[in-house]
Amino acid sequence: MNPNSNHPAIQKYLGELEIASKQRIGIIPDQVISDAREHLVRDLEALIQAEPGLRIDELYDHFVQSYGLPDVIADAYAEGSSATQTRIPGFAPGWRISCPKCGRSAPAAAAGMTRIGARSVGKRVLGWCSECRWPRLLRVTRDLNVNTLVVSKSSKRLSVLSGLLFFCGLITVISSGTILLVREILADSGSSLATTQNAPQSKALGRLPDGWFLKSETEVNALQLNTISRKFSVPLRSLYNTTVEWQGNPLQINTVTAKNADDGPKLRQVLQQGKSNRRWVVLNGNTVYEFVVRNTSHALLASRARYFDGIQPRDVTYQVEFSVLPVKAEKAGAAVDQRNQFFNQVLNLESSPGSPEHLQQINELSVPFELGSEIRLVGNDRSAIAATWQSDQAVERSRMNDDQVTVLRFDRESLSRTLLNVTGQIRVNTREKRSVSKVQGTESLLSSNTRFPADQKEIMELARSITEGADSERDKVERLLQWFTKSDNIRYDGLMGARYGTQQVCQQRFGRCWDYSDLFISLCRAAGIPARQVYGWLYDSEGHVWCDVLIEGEWIMVDPTTGTTCGSDYIPLSISESGEMDWLYTSMIVIKVNQ
Repeated sequence: MNPNSNHPAIQKYLGELEIASKQRIGIIPDQVISDAREHLVRDLEALIQAEPGLRIDELYDHFVQSYGLPDVIADAYAEGSSATQTRIPGFAPGWRISCPKCGRSAPAAAAGMTRIGARSVGKRVLGWCSECRWPRLLRVTRDLNVNTLVVSKSSKRLSVLSGLLFFCGLITVISSGTILLVREILADSGSSLATTQNAPQSKALGRLPDGWFLKSETEVNALQLNTISRKFSVPLRSLYNTTVEWQGNPLQINTVTAKNADDGPKLRQVLQQGKSNRRWVVLNGNTVYEFVVRNTSHALLASRARYFDGIQPRDVTYQVEFSVLPVKAEKAGAAVDQRNQFFNQVLNLESSPGSPEHLQQINELSVPFELGSEIRLVGNDRSAIAATWQSDQAVERSRMNDDQVTVLRFDRESLSRTLLNVTGQIRVNTREKRSVSKVQGTESLLSSNTRFPADQKEIMELARSITEGADSERDKVERLLQWFTKSDNIRYDGLMGARYGTQQVCQQRFGRCWDYSDLFISLCRAAGIPARQVYGWLYDSEGHVWCDVLIEGEWIMVDPTTGTTCGSDYIPLSISESGEMDWLYTSMIVIKVNQ
């Protein structure tokens, strides 16, 4: 991602657009956020070159003048998304037109196209893209998840989503060149392997877990496979398009296998191009699994399906590197997203990293925090998680809690003289159980504090209502996780990187991942389940906060944001019983997988 995408002015605009969109639509429209980010970054780069001294508020005002207030954009999108819809059987069913330049797309029927033959796959038509504001050769593609086209009665839908065609009645095919993308090929090609509802076995995915069913599966034939291989510059062995179902909700998974074992990383890189979230492309050996995620429901399903046997590797070792500033806590009056503000401001410093000017600027930005002299990192539990850490600036390194915590201590004076660099190796092995024969000091894992007010009446009553009738600790945790997946209970919303606090979240019923974790731990402790907080990163994604619960003598990491248990793509950096994170990032984190 372009580092300018983290500029505070862009973050402010996108944050407001995200909140406004969720309030009006109920989900975050990923395409709107992705498109907005692209345009804002492009404008920012031009503005910085022309007038490098512009303030954040001046940049934000420019964005508003150029594109409109975030509320206005959200209103326009909501109007197009919620318009009355009607099904038109046989009217260009399942076809779309899209701009190859900006990616905008619209139903073919909405642009005036009617019947389209199979030979039209990959053809181009002359049209007008309202996003590019220029005539383009538009792609004719298949809409993978639409058997009967859904067209809005509102004439505004086409203009909001794309407004692609310059003249609806005149569509001229002027090129027969085949444009092949994996989603276009997978939609309606090859031989059908299974179309029977509730079939438990998939040729591409193997036997599905309990509760999952096979809806359909298609294998691309040899001729088309060779064509795609040339397009990707990767020799392919097989390619499947599989649709699975969980609780009546469908999810499409594309399984692409390279012929050569060494081509897996290259294939993964090809499929990640243009993805707003690289997390939905998973590499295991020489096979890449692509999850087709178009909305929040798909994202929740993909978060579960990625842990099917054979998809997400069970045992992964990571190399990580980052710079830190040790802190004890935020000072009174700090903003709910103070840490995120600090991180974005540090990334946008123009001084050379590690220079005296750079260090001075970091110290000035850290005023809202009480500085510390040590950081606590995940250690070695001798089973599923094993981590080793190194920092040349640390004056002391020790271990706590039977090696489960590594403590790095620094000279306070060194904070103003040098960047504190930390490197580590973390192995996450989900094949192993994190069993414990005896847990010392469970009082702290059940106690109430400012971050986890487990003894408050509202928290205790909520925990009781959710877990009532549960016959085991495991059942309690499953019911709590399920509660977090329902937007009527709590929704994912708010300022990026914010931590509103458990009490406020209980009132407003929305928050970010930190809030989900805070509330989940509070409810667990109120229900008598020992729990603690985990800070880390999702591989190929972003920083994240999740939970560690002690169930029947076994530590299990769970993520209330997605309502799932955690796989090897969750990289834990620190585990806290108190809920305090004792460092600020002063650089981007670098994460690599040991091959």
